[in-house]
Amino acid sequence: LWEGRVNVSKSATNVDIENREISWKVTFNVPAEGLTYAKIVDTHPTAWFDNANHSEKLLADSVNVTGLLPDESFLVRPDNDTQTSIKFYKAKEQKKANEGLLPTAEGRTVTVEFKTEIDDTWFEASKATTYLQNHVNNIKLYVNEDSGKPAQDTAVVVPNPIIKTGNYVGSRNVN
Repeated sequence: LWEGRVNVSKSATNVDIENREISWKVTFNVPAEGLTYAKIVDTHPTAWFDNANHSEKLLADSVNVTGLLPDESFLVRPDNDTQTSIKFYKAKEQKKANEGLLPTAEGRTVTVEFKTEIDDTWFEASKATTYLQNHVNNIKLYVNEDSGKPAQDTAVVVPNPIIKTGNYVGSRNVN
């Protein structure tokens, strides 16, 4: 099957404190034979404090996908308040029969870039509570009949105008 031939990575590419936005980048490779199914499920950064759940929201108009063939398409759909799915199609018509990505002579890379909006209450609380400065974004890439390949990155959001970026699959503390 595709095991070992499809890899996914996730990175926080920019933290814009002034506009309260975090930019994220997801890349995955498509083998030459294409994929019969491809879907990213993004779990937005979420934190529980003050007896309430606070989460970032996807800025839907910020989603940009590169690496698709001219006939291919994608659909962005919020699953709930903290998750968004991006499903890929072999045609412009987005129906079940067209799910997946087309074969090519050689493999290729698909890149998905998007932004999330930092929750104002969470941002204010992070000024006094260091652990709230970590905004962990998780994605899972589902391809063919697989249960999902995970990737994650942490953006550090601090009241000072510094930028932390990463290109790491896994979990880590950033100081």
